Amino acid sequence: MKSLFISFYLAKQYYKNMTKLSVNVNKIATIRNARGNNVPNLLNVALDIEKFGAEGITVHPRPDERHIRYSDVYDLSKRVTTEFNIEGYPNQKFIDLVLDVKPEQVTLVPDPPHVLTSNAGWKIKENKELLNEVLTEFSKELNSKPLAIFILLLSTIKSQSPLIGSAIFSSLNS
Repeated sequence: MKSLFISFYLAKQYYKNMTKLSVNVNKIATIRNARGNNVPNLLNVALDIEKFGAEGITVHPRPDERHIRYSDVYDLSKRVTTEFNIEGYPNQKFIDLVLDVKPEQVTLVPDPPHVLTSNAGWKIKENKELLNEVLTEFSKELNSKPLAIFILLLSTIKSQSPLIGSAIFSSLNS
């Protein structure tokens, strides 16, 4: 029972300290890029989002820079005062960006350059070597900052336990 209490206490402390709302500003950048100028101003919008109470800013730079540009990441990193989270596929350009900027959080997303959008989680078994390699490098270089991996857990649950998976999918579809 003591072990259960300690586990609950540690989980409660962990979640208590988590960022509760981090706003992804990619769509703001998409609008700016479509207009061909700096309206809306991404940096000003991000700073306003912080003033309105968000506890974090999230960006997801892609190699084609159709939303966030790599230069945006550098600009935001100098001014964002809340948690700064960079999401992305761990190609070398992304890894270099993360190691240079050193954000408060990094989220690895399985959307290689040829994929239009992230629509599934990492296939852990197939990508174990890549993920281990990147996470090991980030762990050493980022001084214990939070690292996250986007995993589509529901499909894993459904394949591991049809009863639990069916119950989850039924409740999601009702």
